[in-house]
Amino acid sequence: MKKITMLSAAVLLICGLVTGCGAGSSVVGTWYSDRDDEAALVLNKDGTYSDGQWLTNGNYTIDGNTVILTGTLDGQNKLTIQTENGKTTLLFGDGSYSHTYYGSTEAAQAAREARQAAEQAAAEEQTAKEREALKTALVGYWYNMSSYPVEFTADGKYISYPQGERQESQYELVSGSMLSVTAADGTTLEISAEVQGDGHLQLSTWDYIKATPLDLSLDLLAGEWTDGTLTTVFTADSSYIEKSAFAGFVDDKTVAFTITGSNTLDVPDQGGQQWAFLSETETEYQLLMTKTKNGASYTTFMTKAK
Repeated sequence: MKKITMLSAAVLLICGLVTGCGAGSSVVGTWYSDRDDEAALVLNKDGTYSDGQWLTNGNYTIDGNTVILTGTLDGQNKLTIQTENGKTTLLFGDGSYSHTYYGSTEAAQAAREARQAAEQAAAEEQTAKEREALKTALVGYWYNMSSYPVEFTADGKYISYPQGERQESQYELVSGSMLSVTAADGTTLEISAEVQGDGHLQLSTWDYIKATPLDLSLDLLAGEWTDGTLTTVFTADSSYIEKSAFAGFVDDKTVAFTITGSNTLDVPDQGGQQWAFLSETETEYQLLMTKTKNGASYTTFMTKAK
């Protein structure tokens, strides 16, 4: 009896040192991963393993329901033995690198296809959310400091004002941040649009800032405006004064004008009709307008504090 007991203990010790009995014998063989590279892990009876993809060769042991792989280059990796509906799998759980080994290529392929389909569905859902968020963020009036403003409406209208003239087109999000804009004559143009964290809109290569559009009026125009360097003072009697940067050497210039529309002015001394766009944010008013100097037309951007 004593010899039998000692023999049993020796067998148990050997089993523990090699791969473990019971669970150990159940994992010997080839296991197929659901990874995209279709890696296959071979667990040999002598406690060695091989994997031609993400692992080098090494030795393995079993501790309870855990297969411990130890490679010279890979270090230590652990696989959890799982059994469901009579089928055993080996799970490598490491966040985004997690994957599962199956006992057959068919089971691994089915799992791979299911995972890929789920990832594709999740990616499409995320893209749809991002597109909806962009479409919502786009809606409104956007001004540019050197060119005409643009507007996006909730019902898909894209409104621009080249040379001060309102042009209405239709837009739709086609992919990612790309917009397809269809003009009234049927011509289409694709432009990129990105609403940035600071509230700016990057439309192709142009930078826009959201504001509330305002119709031109003498009351709103009246006051001191600056382009950051020069000052222009609008008066209540339909004129503005361009303040000289060289007071005492160059005289201020007074320009008479008449408001002729929501964004147009008639300026007789500067060739007639010119466009001007007025808007506001919480802290200031913005005015983008054309002026004429020495026969050349140019755009100036000015602000007035509230």
